[in-house]
Amino acid sequence: MKKLSTYLFLILFSFHTSSLVADIRDFEIDGIAIGDSLLDYFSEKEIKDNIVTNPIIKSKKFTYVQTNSRNSKIYDEFDFWYKTNDKNYEIHSISGIIYYDKNIDDCSKKLDELDEELSTIFKDAKRWRGTRKHPADKSGKSTIKQISYDLKSGGGASIGCINWSSKMDYPDGLFVILDSKEFRRAMYPGGCGSGSSFCYNRY
Repeated sequence: MKKLSTYLFLILFSFHTSSLVADIRDFEIDGIAIGDSLLDYFSEKEIKDNIVTNPIIKSKKFTYVQTNSRNSKIYDEFDFWYKTNDKNYEIHSISGIIYYDKNIDDCSKKLDELDEELSTIFKDAKRWRGTRKHPADKSGKSTIKQISYDLKSGGGASIGCINWSSKMDYPDGLFVILDSKEFRRAMYPGGCGSGSSFCYNRY
C-alpha cells in the first residue's frame, strides 16, 4: 500500500517500475484507502451525524461525509463519499485537507513539490492543471488551483490549494483527493479538465 501525504518525506512507495500500472486502490491517505469501509474508522452514528449536503456537487448516487482530523498528525479534515444506501459504507472518494490560513504562498510551494513527485508516480496518467474561481464565493475573489491525474486503470488523484477571499472567513487549505473509477465516471463523465467539470469535492 502506497501512502499519499502532503509531506514528501512521508510519501512511501514500494515500487516505481514503468511496467506496473498504478491502481488508485493501491494508495492511501493517512492509512485510509479507496474500497475501505467507513465503519473501520467511525461508528455508524458518527457517519450519519456528519452527512452534509455538498453545495458544489449534488448527487443522489453518492453521499458526502465531512469529518474532523481523526487525531491525524498531518491533516486537519477528512471528507468522504460513499454510495448512497450502501450499508457497508464503502469509500469511493477520500479528501485530506491541511489548513494554510493566511499562508497561501506556502500552500502553492507545497503543491508544486507534490506535483513533481506525483507526476513521476503517475507518469502514465492524463494530467490536467488549472485555476478557477471558487463557486461558493459569489464575489469571484476566491480561487481553486488544482492538478488532477486520471489513471489508465481507472479512478484518479487530485491535489490543490484553495485561496479564500477575506470576506468568506474560511481557512485557506491544501487538499489531496483519491477517487474511485466509479465515482469519477459518475461525477465527472467528461474528465477533470473538460468543460465545467472540475474534480474537486469539498466546500
